[in-house]
Amino acid sequence: MVALKRFRATGPSFADLVPYAGLVDNGVLLLKDGSLMAGWYFAGPDSDSATDFERNELSRQINAILPPMARAFCRVV
Repeated sequence: MVALKRFRATGPSFADLVPYAGLVDNGVLLLKDGSLMAGWYFAGPDSDSATDFERNELSRQINAILPPMARAFCRVV
C-alpha cells in the first residue's frame, strides 16, 4: 500500500474558502452567512454606432435608476 498522507493538503479546501452555500434561483446565490447574492448580465445597444445624444440618454437613464438602490445594495461594475 502506498502512503498518501504526505500528499494531502492540511489547509482549508476550495469549498471552505468560497462563501457560496447553494443556488436559490436563476442568478441568485445563498451565501454561508445567510445573505443572498444576485447577479445579472446586461448587453446594451452598440455604443460604437450610437450618436452622442443616444449615449447621453442611456447614461441619464442608468443614473436615474441606480441611485435609489445605493442605500441597500452593493454594485460592482
